Parts: sequence; structure tokens; C-alpha cells
Amino acid sequence: MKKIFLFAAAVATALTVNAASFAGFSAIDNHLGLQIMNNDLIQDQTNVTVDQASSFDATNPKYEIKLVEGGVEGTFTMGGVTFAYTNSTAGTVAFKTYGTYIQPNGKDREIRIPAASGEKVTINLIENCAGVLVNGVSTDLVAGDNELTAGSDGIILKTVSTKPKIAAILPVVGQGIKDINVVEKATKRFENGQMVIIKNGVKYNVIGVQL
Repeated sequence: MKKIFLFAAAVATALTVNAASFAGFSAIDNHLGLQIMNNDLIQDQTNVTVDQASSFDATNPKYEIKLVEGGVEGTFTMGGVTFAYTNSTAGTVAFKTYGTYIQPNGKDREIRIPAASGEKVTINLIENCAGVLVNGVSTDLVAGDNELTAGSDGIILKTVSTKPKIAAILPVVGQGIKDINVVEKATKRFENGQMVIIKNGVKYNVIGVQL
């Protein structure tokens, strides 16, 4: 499977990045902790609170998303992706976010990715995660990019026993990707023998590290 990087496209022409059918979220491109502190990533909260963890470290921010009321589904969205969990106990930690990823805090957590049937979505993980249910089918996900195909209800990822550390959820579009809520162009060229991607006037290398 080809790796899909935020600022690279395997085409010779300029990459046009268009607004997606869902926005997607990315901790690779957008520092998750900073986004949460600025209150511009976690949205549409229903029956959940977002609190700093007791082990909060400003260099690697950690937050906990807790249920306010037991027995009622708690949900929130990140870039149009819905995270959901129902538990009998108020105060249960449903999800945790770290500086670079979000992690379900146990089994039966759902991640609902809107996509038309047959559309493909890339989910990027920090480490391997076995036995995750994807549209009801047990699937082993590996560290890095995992390309998933939407069913009639989009993609529903549900944890069973292992807890995936999710760094990004991104729609796959041909050889490139659609980024978060933006319409922009990127160009690439070689400088001193190194490929450079220029996006909004900022230079990055082929894996998205700013130069």
C-alpha cells in the first residue's frame, strides 16, 4: 500500500486539495493538544466534557473526554468524524487525546466516518491494533496507513479489546488526499537535490516536515 502524506502527491502536476465530503482530522498536520486548547477541533459535544488529564504536560498535552451522564450516548466530532460511547456510569472516560493522537479508552467505543458506499478512507495509527471491528468485521490494523472502504453507513470502527492510537483520518482521493476544511494548492520542486513541497508559501519535505 502506498503511503499517503499530508503534503505529498505522487503526481507530476500541482496537487489541488479540495474540501472533502467530510473534513477529516489529522494530528500529524495539526498538533492535537494545541487544537484542543484553542477549542477549534473538538466540536458538537453531547453529554461529554473535555478535561485536562491529571498528568497534563504542556509539551505533550493530554485530555480526557468524559461522559456527563450514564446510560446516555456521549458524542463529539473532530473534523466531521463522530466519536461515540454509551456507559452506565457518569464520569467514565470515553476517549483520551495526546499531543499527537486520540485513543478510545476501552472497548465498545465507536468512531463513525461519513463516506459514500465504496469510498475509501485512510486511518493512520501510531501502532498496531488487532481485532478492531470495521463495519462489523474483525480487522487487524497496522501502524501507519490503513485504507478502509465505506459500506452503506459509511465506516463504523468499533473497539473490542485493543485501543487504536489514531493519528489521522483522511479521505483518499486518487494519488493525493483532502485536507482539513481547506481549499488550497501545493506545488513541488527539487532544491539542492531534495524534493520540496510548497504549500501556502511554506516549504515542507516529502513527509510533511516544515523546512
